[in-house]
Order: sequence, then structure tokens, then C-alpha cells
Amino acid sequence: MSSNPEFEKYTLEELKQGYLDRLQLSEVPTMALEAERARREEQMKAIQEGARIAWKQDLAERFCAYLVFTAEHFSTTVSDMTGPGRNQRLADARHVGMFVAMKVYRMSQKDVATLFSRKDHSSAIHARKVVTNRPELLEEAKVLESKWINRNRNN
Repeated sequence: MSSNPEFEKYTLEELKQGYLDRLQLSEVPTMALEAERARREEQMKAIQEGARIAWKQDLAERFCAYLVFTAEHFSTTVSDMTGPGRNQRLADARHVGMFVAMKVYRMSQKDVATLFSRKDHSSAIHARKVVTNRPELLEEAKVLESKWINRNRNN
């Protein structure tokens, strides 16, 4: 599902409430409002599946925005980023996302691997190795990191 930029100013809770109350948010039809609510719930579900351990739920909520941002940066979906797909484009996006998450959030390799729905910490070790050995991915990681940091400063 693609995102409607008109909805970006509303939180998931506001969208749910707007749908339930049948409010017309910015003259948006109810069907479009329901589609956006469903899309965001699907994204949050995919992220929470990556953080199955109960004490990591607060981390999952903070990490949610990062994972959505990373998926949009690479023109893919959150479920693709956390899914089992192994094609080169998805693997490179996942590697860069894991590398930047370890750097920005100072998370352990095990935690990053868990949030990306990988089996164990060796996935994060491999991601770091791949990104540092490929200059084009290292450059992409720098771009993603700076965009993420600047986005957070502006919000």
C-alpha cells in the first residue's frame, strides 16, 4: 500500500478516531481514511513482530519511525525490510538499515537482528561487514544516517 501525503500530519490514533467518528479530515473520503489506518497498523504489526521480547516494546515504538523511514528511503515496504526476501536490492537495503541502526541507536547486534526479524546476531555482523567492504553501501549509509538525524532535529 502506498502512503497518502495528506495523512502524514495525523497520528494512527487520530486516524482511528476520525474513522470511527466518520469525521471528514481535510475532506478525505472515509475509504481513503480506512486504507491509511490499515496501512499504518500493518506497518506497526510488522515492526512489533520483530520485537517479540516484551521489554523491547518501547524500543519497537521508537524504532518504528526509523524502520518506516528506511523502507521509504529505499522505496520498499517495512514487511520487505523485515521479511525473508534475499534479492540483492532488499538485502542491500536491509544491510544498510541494520548498519545505521547499530550506529544511531547504539544497539547491540542481537537487538538489531531481532528488530529486523533476523535469526541471530550473525546477521548484524554480516551487515556491518558488507556495508564497510562496499563503498557504495557505505556512502548510502552515510546519506541515510544524515537524513535520519536531520529529520529528527527538524521534528
